This record gives sequence, C-alpha cells and structure tokens, in this order.
Amino acid sequence: MGATGMGGPPIVTYLAGRGGSPEQQKANILFAVGALEVATIAIMIFGSYFTQKALVLTGWLILPFCIGLWIGEWWFRSMLSNVYHRLVMITLMITGIVVAFL
Repeated sequence: MGATGMGGPPIVTYLAGRGGSPEQQKANILFAVGALEVATIAIMIFGSYFTQKALVLTGWLILPFCIGLWIGEWWFRSMLSNVYHRLVMITLMITGIVVAFL
C-alpha cells in the first residue's frame, strides 16, 4: 500500500501485463488483491481502527459489493473474457486520472 494507500492498481497493472489467458489474469489479480485486502483488514484490527460507525457502514456495503461481484462474474463468463485485458487497462487509466485530481 505504501505512501499512497493505493496498493491495488500497481499490482493489477503488473499482473495484467504478464500475459496469459484472461482466466489466468483474473485469478492472479483476485488472489493478489484479496491477499492485500486481508492484510489491510488485519492491520486495521490490530491498530484498533474499526469503530462502530465503520462496522455499520461495512454492513450496508456488503450487499451491493456482493451484487457487483456477481454481475462482474456473469459479464466475464458471458461476454467480457475476450476484452478483459483492455477493460482492466482502461479502468486503471480512469482510476489514475480520478486519483490525480482528488
């Protein structure tokens, strides 16, 4: 996560550029980002950063997050596997532009 607090995009950029099938790229990205999130949650627990407000917000966001996961998986299986690499790169570019102006 480093000084920027933005660990996902650099990892995704690296893994998406390694080549392989869209399925392999997706699996590698999901594993790496999932491990990063588990580590972040552990750091937050040990640092006592979880408040009641944070837990309530988490509860509210779990359902939309799960729905988004389901929709993304459906899109990937049905139509996006052939454009996965391009979509990942476009998403990273948009994320970089937005973050640069925040």
